[in-house]
Amino acid sequence: MSNQYEISALDNIDLMDNVGVIADRLVATCNSTSGADGASLRGLLEQALIVAAEAQQQLTAQSERIAVLETLSYRDELTGLFNRRGFNERLCHALAISQRLDSTGVLAFIDLDNFKAINDSLGHQAGDEVLRHVASLLFEGVRTIDVAARLGGDEFAMILVHTTAHNGCQRIKSLELAVNHLIVDFDNAQIPVRASFGAVPFDRSDDIASLIARADAEMYNQKRAKPPVLRPWLHRMV
Repeated sequence: MSNQYEISALDNIDLMDNVGVIADRLVATCNSTSGADGASLRGLLEQALIVAAEAQQQLTAQSERIAVLETLSYRDELTGLFNRRGFNERLCHALAISQRLDSTGVLAFIDLDNFKAINDSLGHQAGDEVLRHVASLLFEGVRTIDVAARLGGDEFAMILVHTTAHNGCQRIKSLELAVNHLIVDFDNAQIPVRASFGAVPFDRSDDIASLIARADAEMYNQKRAKPPVLRPWLHRMV
């Protein structure tokens, strides 16, 4: 979709260039022409400048639309975090930087526990409210250079860059504790949030496929190690 708008923007730039060339030629001609012919040429010049101004306005509006579309294509509409596409691009970038600068980081996958029970019992609005609260917690827990993303459904991910394995995993552990102590008020219920985290360090030797596989496996190992029911997930408010 954005490619079509980019082509239109390029067309507008070409139009501006062409009008500018024509205007320059007309100015030169007007300066050397007098009488009725000069007046006619000046009229044409004024029209050309009007067209140029309109083209500039169109180009500005088009650029703004492109920026909005780009934002939408990389952001999750519900939570405002990066979506899967945005996450994949940022992970590629993080690994490229790691290889170039020999830096290290941490990738974490997060999956909410018993999330289907929330949707089934309280409805999707309750589930959406839980997702927004978790997203807010994750977003507030990262630096501006880090990445928090919602991959879809109840799956989230985080990329911590320029950090050691120890420090990065400690930060993820702190977020894990915060998420697992989160209680969301919705309607007449209090919903305790539970989530499984899988955090793995990365360095310049890692590739995307193996890194994602390791983080995914770590997350599911944690999920499988939990008892089927940690405690009742829903507390009705009195």
